[in-house]
Amino acid sequence: MTKFSIPYLFLVSLFLSACTKDTVVPPSDQSASSAAANSAENALPPYSLFPLQSWQPVASGRGVISSIRGGLVFSGNSQGQFYAHQQVVLPPRQFFKVSVTVDYTINDYSPAGIYVMDTAMTNTMGEFEKVYSSGSAETWEFVFYSKTAGPVSLVIGFLNGMNGKVTFTNAAITTYQYRPRISAAGLSNYLSRKLRLVFTAKQYDTSICKISDYVNSVLLCRYEYYADTIEQPILDNLIGADSAYTYFNDYRNTPDSITDSYCQKSSLSLGEILTNAFNIPVRQIYMVIGGVGLHQFQEYWNPFAGKWIIIDPCFSTRYLKDGVLLGDQDIDSQTAPGYITRFGQYYYYQTLDPLIQLWQQLEVLDVNGYYSITFPYI
Repeated sequence: MTKFSIPYLFLVSLFLSACTKDTVVPPSDQSASSAAANSAENALPPYSLFPLQSWQPVASGRGVISSIRGGLVFSGNSQGQFYAHQQVVLPPRQFFKVSVTVDYTINDYSPAGIYVMDTAMTNTMGEFEKVYSSGSAETWEFVFYSKTAGPVSLVIGFLNGMNGKVTFTNAAITTYQYRPRISAAGLSNYLSRKLRLVFTAKQYDTSICKISDYVNSVLLCRYEYYADTIEQPILDNLIGADSAYTYFNDYRNTPDSITDSYCQKSSLSLGEILTNAFNIPVRQIYMVIGGVGLHQFQEYWNPFAGKWIIIDPCFSTRYLKDGVLLGDQDIDSQTAPGYITRFGQYYYYQTLDPLIQLWQQLEVLDVNGYYSITFPYI
């Protein structure tokens, strides 16, 4: 079992960053000296936002943040952080859509975006970013899931340097009724035909297992079968240049090192496909033993059951009790080994003994507290 060298302190609420082999790191470690200026007591009621020009600005360099009617303008070329933020109180266990209208010209790879962060502004719960591009009257939006009740910070601007001009108007946060919807993208169409996917109440979970098995068949092609998969050129054509599949593209194109932290690689790859091709929410889960994360898998949201359900692509396992699939709230270290059930035909581990041992040694099952989806947004 590969050991991931990450202190437990930094495991909590990190999104897609549980192991040492990270390809893309969201800006979840950004901090601001004035982050706690607004206390929870002074936060607005749920869903209410001040006009953007009333948000609290933070500028650590010579960039300019200026107000216009109904919005804010960020303009300059400087290192540092340039953003505005406001707190809003949210109820637990709900989906929310965050959106803003944007006119922008970004001249390098310093991203501009809209974010939901904790009130200390150390962890990012959801985001939408753009780099090195331009556009007018675009809507930047994402959906995220709030696990716990309390205040969060909505943030717009540049968190790591600024080179360009961006105008934000019409910021909003609303409740979001999630419904499964297959995107019209090439990958979803291809997989739906190839795997005969059907996202009905009876076949929803089975279809997700088919996608997980497909991910293993691609990632393990050389490790397991000592040959390149015929899927590679098809995937190159469908998603090879799509930044929404950063993890999956990187991992499938480096098969000789696929065994290094495979649990992370398979979980992040599956998460990208479910999120981007099928609009299915996922959140990462880490098994913490000895203060570090030793295993990573995920949950997906089943709207028909109204709950999160565990799927572990590394072991090709789910957890089943009396015919009902289980989530993290349904199991613990004592009961989980008795509920393990396997699916599919492509396995990284041929035996379940390492997984059972992990449960026996488990100290903390760290479930990412928030879920975020940026595309496709329905």
